[in-house]
Amino acid sequence: MKGLRTGVLLAGGRSVRMGLDKAFLVWREKPLWLWQGELMRAVGVERMVLSCRREQGLEGEVREWAEANEMALEVVFDPERAEGGMVEALELAVRAAGERALVLSVDMPEVTSELIGVLDDVEGGCLLEGSHGPEPFPGIYTGAMMEVIAAVGGALRRGLEECVEGGLARAVGVPEALRAGLANWNRPGDVK
Repeated sequence: MKGLRTGVLLAGGRSVRMGLDKAFLVWREKPLWLWQGELMRAVGVERMVLSCRREQGLEGEVREWAEANEMALEVVFDPERAEGGMVEALELAVRAAGERALVLSVDMPEVTSELIGVLDDVEGGCLLEGSHGPEPFPGIYTGAMMEVIAAVGGALRRGLEECVEGGLARAVGVPEALRAGLANWNRPGDVK
């Protein structure tokens, strides 16, 4: 991605439906956090903001990997009382990232560099258009987008729709061949 050098990896959450921490779920011999870290590196991200829970113990592993791969890393811990859930974690991470960042979710390991390449890197935010409207991840987020999402009470999908309608983000179509990359792994049966 030309010009976009910061990425956010959302790796916190409680993974209640999965029954185990998705960040450490091993798929094809790698934990899911590593899939996303390597993907960020492949698309040119030089600085990663990791959003995780303090008690996960993820920070150390990711820091070692980032240092070995010459990627700058900033860690943002989910609030102790995460009443805002994933949206609150997203807001903190995007704020730490700066004005624009590629945002990935740890539970979407089938995202590819080709799918990320569909995102428009001109300016502002960019989201992929799914069957139910703008998809939250992967996406390019801005601080202005997070303000809109917060203004609608943290309803992520509704906030993203308002960002597109208000011109803060573009929604771009996903070629049929890349749609599988939008799969979100929430339950054990989702793992391929």
